[in-house]
Amino acid sequence: MKLFKCIQEANLFADYAEVFDFILSDGKFDPYLWDNRNKVKGFTKGLHRLTGWNDSTVQYGSLKNMSFPSMGSWTSMHAPCVYMNQSNSEGRDFLRHLRNGIAHGRTAVYNKEGKLYLELVDYKDASCNTQTAYFLIPLTYLIAVFNLYKSKEQQWEKGKTRE
Repeated sequence: MKLFKCIQEANLFADYAEVFDFILSDGKFDPYLWDNRNKVKGFTKGLHRLTGWNDSTVQYGSLKNMSFPSMGSWTSMHAPCVYMNQSNSEGRDFLRHLRNGIAHGRTAVYNKEGKLYLELVDYKDASCNTQTAYFLIPLTYLIAVFNLYKSKEQQWEKGKTRE
């Protein structure tokens, strides 16, 4: 099922509206607040604390060393699973691929064992010849990632007001 249709039919729009505004917006990692690598690393470490996020469920590396599942592979995959091309930093790359997959409509939502999962793919460009990401994650990850980002940003804002 398509992402937004699923959100609507499950009466979850109120829970996810602000999350989608965040995911689809520009301006994440504002250099004024996110002014050093340690802050981005802190966000990435927060991702690593998400339930199920570990070295066996997350593949992050060079395109030439990675083989991506295709859209529709969810039936044979154990969730969560994340495959991402390494470009900037794991945290930034995760949000970029999430945004691109949703913005370009390369998503589907599945009910697996009574839980909603988001399947998403991202590509290098519009030709869709070079896949750069595959996610099969609990839909609730979107809220968790949004809350993590906002908590980090609030932490950095407090530090800026003391300077």
